Order: sequence, then structure tokens, then C-alpha cells
Amino acid sequence: MLSTIIVLFACLVISSLVHHFAKLIKIPYTILLFIVGILLVPIDTYFGFDLVNILVLTPELLFFVFLPILIFEAGYHIKYDQLSKNYVTIWWLAIFGLLISTCIIWFWGQWILSLIGFDVPRQVMLLFWVIISSTDPVAVLSIFKDLWVPKRLWLIFEGESLFNDGIAVAVFLVLLEMFSKGGITWWQVREGVGIFLMMVIWWIILGTVMWIWFSQLIKQIKNNEHVEITLTMVLAHVVFILAERATTHVVLWGIDIKISGVIATAYAAIIMWNYGKSKISPKVEAYMDKFWSFFSFVTNSLVFLMMWLMFKHLDGMFMTFWKPILVTLILVIIARIVSIYIPMWILNATKLQTYIPKPRQHLLAWGSLRWALGLMLVLLIPNDFMIPWWTFDIHPKGFILILTVCSIMFSLIVQWLTITWLIKKLNINGLVDLERFEHLESHILVFHKIIEKIHSMNSAYEISPENYDALIEKYEAKINEATLQMQVFLSQQEDSELLLKNALTLHALWIEKEYLHNMFAYNEVTEQVYHERKAKIEKQISRVEWWLPQIRWFKTSTDITPQSRDPIERLVRWLSKCKDSRHNEYIISRTKYIISSKVIENLERLRAIDFWYDKTYVDDVIDLYQKFHTNASQEIDELMATDSETIEQINRTLLNKWLMRSEEKLIKDLYHKEMITEKIYQKFMEEIDEEVWKEY
Repeated sequence: MLSTIIVLFACLVISSLVHHFAKLIKIPYTILLFIVGILLVPIDTYFGFDLVNILVLTPELLFFVFLPILIFEAGYHIKYDQLSKNYVTIWWLAIFGLLISTCIIWFWGQWILSLIGFDVPRQVMLLFWVIISSTDPVAVLSIFKDLWVPKRLWLIFEGESLFNDGIAVAVFLVLLEMFSKGGITWWQVREGVGIFLMMVIWWIILGTVMWIWFSQLIKQIKNNEHVEITLTMVLAHVVFILAERATTHVVLWGIDIKISGVIATAYAAIIMWNYGKSKISPKVEAYMDKFWSFFSFVTNSLVFLMMWLMFKHLDGMFMTFWKPILVTLILVIIARIVSIYIPMWILNATKLQTYIPKPRQHLLAWGSLRWALGLMLVLLIPNDFMIPWWTFDIHPKGFILILTVCSIMFSLIVQWLTITWLIKKLNINGLVDLERFEHLESHILVFHKIIEKIHSMNSAYEISPENYDALIEKYEAKINEATLQMQVFLSQQEDSELLLKNALTLHALWIEKEYLHNMFAYNEVTEQVYHERKAKIEKQISRVEWWLPQIRWFKTSTDITPQSRDPIERLVRWLSKCKDSRHNEYIISRTKYIISSKVIENLERLRAIDFWYDKTYVDDVIDLYQKFHTNASQEIDELMATDSETIEQINRTLLNKWLMRSEEKLIKDLYHKEMITEKIYQKFMEEIDEEVWKEY
């Protein structure tokens, strides 16, 4: 037992050092971890550590402990509204792309291998195809994040990888069960399709039910990061384990219940991030993101290092099967390329989804990296698994393992090392016009703020007159240079007016979102109001980013049309419905009043700075928010006229919460200056949290 613990922590130390040195020498962390993993094999053999027998990596440990963490973390940051806008592309790639690659790897793979003297049964090639079709979104998205690949491409890749993995695992388990019973018949194929469709239905039901249960449980806990984070970890594993256990043990109305644990877990993660995140205390959100990022790092590292130790007995097999390895590598590349370009050509030709340019298709085709999931699936194959007409000395599981390991090695060495070059070569990560404008505008704004700070320091006699003059001259020159760049940039735009309007509108919407979050953090808005206002702001941001008007004028001038609200959002609204409609109406009006005031205040400060563009564009946005402000004020006056006593009571409560916010800042300041002890500080924080989270 002690030796197992020592080896486990040794792997963690190695992973940490590898991550540190990878940053120092500026190469992908997984590439360096891959090299270290290879080196561990001869080291373990030479020194006789026998780490394989000390640290046993069982299929159950991989499947039920590590896999839910990787799947939940991958789905936790996907935005549902963006996913729904690209669902056609994602599902075409996940389903039709998978079918296309099947024809290439399954049929052509078996035929080509037979030509070179390796008569591999089609069942083995089919299992290998399912295993290798699973991609690793965590691996490639780390590169996308570092190189600022466009969000839409990022989302398509992550969505396709996530659902592709879920489908691959579901199909793999169905095929493994069929082969264990002796083979595939047409009746079994029809039954398998039916089982897969049942999986799709049941993972939606299970994921939704478990999310409702856990989100309501988390809602009862405020500002306790340990409990709230633990509950999300439990959610990931409970959904996965229940799905897999139901698949083998539950029969309903004479029908076997089949659920994909991978897709159910991914689905629970997506709706938890998009609709259940408001249940998490605002002060805990930062801890939550760091926790899942950390656990994903630990899981990937441990799985990768321990798996390499398990493969040391395959050393002599790579040269024996070099021909099948080479053929399958070529087929995997061809299959991925064809499974991307054909669906993309159909989607672009039929205009079923917004056009995807060729450079982005190239990246999708080359960027399918493989890693932990494929190896996990191989280890799920029973050791006594046999295929009729298998004539090789090596076990079928070992043969599939060799092909899978080599595919992963090629993915990590060749694809990973070239994907960064490809992104830069295709200029996929270049700034779009809106981002270039924001970049120049931010430069000018920052330089003006620095000059204000220099003036302040000079008034306080913190800098000498010589340094003051030199600094003012330096930053005024920077402002002039950035302003000139802005002038040249705007003169090159075909529609600079629309660009300016969209940029300023986005600026206003981001201010709205920030202040709404701050109000929710101190319980100044109810969960229902927070959900509604946040959904409206995000829809407006999405419209502006797609170069559409910010709002659609309907009966009211302050809200966008609530068209086609998705069913999950309706469920969230029902779960968080406020009983007192008058109370809720006032909170909504007050929220709009305060936020519109803050937006106007920030835009007025922005207007005072010379960005070298027409101030009327800023005035137009200010006028729009003045209308919002006026309408909200009128709504408040009407509510005061009908029930002033209730409104005054709510105001007193909200004023007290606002004072608690000020009190919290003062207490934190005293604590950081070491004027109060930690014990007193914690006591103050508990009292403030209790007061803030009181009901209205």
C-alpha cells in the first residue's frame, strides 16, 4: 500500500515538473509528458522498479473515476446558445463524419491489410475504428486557447469532439457486447441502432433530472467553496455511474434501459454551466473553474504516465506489425480528411449553416488529436476476448492496442507539433476588424488613464518635475501614435459606421453584464431576474457579434423579443419562479434603472476621450440607454403609486445589502493592513454573508 502511494505521488511530481519545464522551453505540455512517459519504460525495466504491478490501472478506475472528470471538464465551458446555433454542423461532423470514416477504416482497412499479408478480421478493424474515432477536445483546445482561434471554430471542434466521443463510447460498448455473443447479424445491427437511439433519449432525461437535483441542492449552500465544488464532482460521477449501471441492470416495461454515460455526463456539464451556474455562489465561481482545470490536469497526467508503464511489454511488437501500423495511420488521416470535407461541402452548398471557409476546414481536418479516451476504451476489452478466425500470435486486444498507441503517438508527435504552424500559416488566429478596433481603442483608453495617474502622483509630490515632464511627453506621444493608427484603420473600412456602432454597443453590453453579476453577487437581484437579464444581454451580444441590430423593437423598448426560448431555459424559469409578482416587477425595474445608469456613466467618460471618431456614435448609444433608463424610472414610479409600502420595505432591505457591500470592502481593507486578526475577519465575513443572503 505504501509503495502504491509513493508511486502515485511520484507521478504527480513528475507531471508538475514536466508542466513547469514545458512552459520554460515553450513547447506543448503533452509533448514533453509524452517523451517522459516513453523514457519511464526503459528506466522502469533497467532499475527493476516494477511500477506496473505496484500501481495497477484497472479498466474500472479509468472508466468510472478518470473518464467522468475529463468529460465533465470538457463540457463545462460550452455555451448552450452558441452550441444551438451550430448544432447542424456539430451533428453532421459527429454522426455523418463518423459513418464516412467507418467505410474507409472498416472496409478499406481490412481489404488493404489482406493485400499485404495481414488477414485481420473485420470485427477487429471495426473496434479499432470506433476507438480511434474518439478525439480529445482538452488536448487541442489548449492550443486553440493559447493562439486565440475564433470562438465559432473552437465551439464546433469542442462540440464535435464531445458528442463524437459519446457516440464512439456508446457504439463501442454495443459492438463489444455483440462480438462477445458470437458476431454481428442484421437483426443485431437493427437492435444496435435501436439501443443507440434509446441511449440518446435516456441520457437527456438522466442528465436533466440529475442537474435539477444537484442545482437545487447547491442552491441551499452559500459561499462554501468546499461543499459546492464537491457537489459538482459528485454530479459528474453520479450521472456517469448511474447511466452505466442502468445500462446493465435496469429494465422498464420489459425494455432494457440503455444510457450513454459519456453523453449524459457531457450534457449535465453543459446545462450546469449554462443554467445551473447561478446556483453556485458568485464568490465560489473562480474556485470552481480553477478546481476543474486542476483536476483535468492531474487526471490527464496520471492516466498518460501510468498507461505508458503498462505498455512496456509491447516493445517487441511494434516492428513485427509495422506494415499494419503504417497502413492504419494513412487510413486514419484519409478518413478524417474525407469525413470533414464532404460534410462541410454539403453544409456550405445547401446553406444549412453559416458558411465555413476553407482554412477553417483544413484546421478541423488536421486538428483531430487523440489521447486518453482511446486508450481507456482499449483497456475495457476483456483479456479473454477472442474473434473467430484470428490467426496471429498476439491477442486481438494487444493488436488493437498497438494500432491505437501508434495512432496516438503520431497524433502527438506530428499533428500536435504542426498544428500551431498551420494555424499561423492559415492566419486563422488573426484579429478581425471588430477586435482590431477594440485593440486600438483600449490602447488609447489605457494611455489616458496612465496620464491621469501621472497627474495624481505629481500632485502628491511622488515624482520629480523632470520625471513628470518626461512621462507626460512619452504617453502623449503614444496617444498620438495610437490615434493615428485608429484614423488609418477607420479610413480603410468599407462600413466604418456599422463597425463603430457595433463596437460601442458591445462595450455597453459588457458593462451591463458586469454590473448585473455584481448585483447578483450581493443578492440585490433574485435568481429569476438574474437569469432573465443575463439571457437577454447574452442574446444581444450574440446578435451584435453577428452584425445584427442589438434589439428588436416590439411592445416594449427595453427588451428583445423573447422568441424561441429553449426548453431548458423555460425549465429554469419555472424552477426559480418568484412567488410575489409585484416584488419581482420592482426588482426587474430597479435592476434596469441601476444598470442603465452605470452604462451611461461609463459611456460619458468614454465620450470625453478623443479616439478620433465621430462622437455622435457614442451619443446614439447613450440616447438608447437614456430611453431604457427613462422607461425603468416610469415603471418604478407606477409601482410606487400602487404599493408604496411594499416597495419601501424592499428598498430598505436592498439599501442594507448595499451597505453590507461597503462594510465588506472596509473589513477587507483592515484585514489586509493587519489591523484586525484573521479570527475577527472571519467573524465579520460570516455576519455579512448572513445579512446579505437574507430573503427580501
